[in-house]
Amino acid sequence: MESSTQRKLRGAIVGCGFFGRIQWDAWLRMPGVEMVAACDGMLDRAASFGVPAYKDAEAMLRAHSLDFLDIATRPASHLHLVKLAVAAKLPCICQKPIAETIEQAAEMERIAARAGVRI
Repeated sequence: MESSTQRKLRGAIVGCGFFGRIQWDAWLRMPGVEMVAACDGMLDRAASFGVPAYKDAEAMLRAHSLDFLDIATRPASHLHLVKLAVAAKLPCICQKPIAETIEQAAEMERIAARAGVRI
């Protein structure tokens, strides 16, 4: 049970399309989570989430103090976004498929392991 003094985990999402909306709605049902920002190549789609909206993931990561990032974009962008999250020492959830190739998936794992960041 969550204590009234326990801080909620602050999260953000990159990718506000069909699956991003499903993820977002699930996060909103979690009592220990507060979603604070959304990013999508289509700014109006990110803005529809009712939090500060961004077209640029780097700008979003710089603007917010986060505890995690949910990556709900197409696999072609996952490696880049995982690199951004890891550089920010930010644990991330990367939706499936995690990568376009096994080599990209292995690179994500190596980058995260070296930095001590969970993906």
